[in-house]
Amino acid sequence: MNANVKFEIIADAFCRTTGMLAPGKDAWAGPSHEERRDAFAKWRDQNNTIINSMIHAVEHVYGEDRQDIRCPFCDEDDFDLVGLKHHLTQNYCAEYDKI
Repeated sequence: MNANVKFEIIADAFCRTTGMLAPGKDAWAGPSHEERRDAFAKWRDQNNTIINSMIHAVEHVYGEDRQDIRCPFCDEDDFDLVGLKHHLTQNYCAEYDKI
């Protein structure tokens, strides 16, 4: 899994748990870049073990180069990791959105 995919997964988890966009994401409103940067650093420190475990689990289950990943929520298939992330985070998976 490349650094961009890892960051997207971590940034999405940060947003879901704090309601803020991670530094490096375009925020048109809300906390300043500095506030988001500080909150992100604190959040990463507090959740580092969970974050690393999640990344390793995704890599272990899906591998790095697979092109046939199945959504664990709706069972749609034929994703790569980036496609699955998009499917889950852009409201294309109704089952995931119920969580």
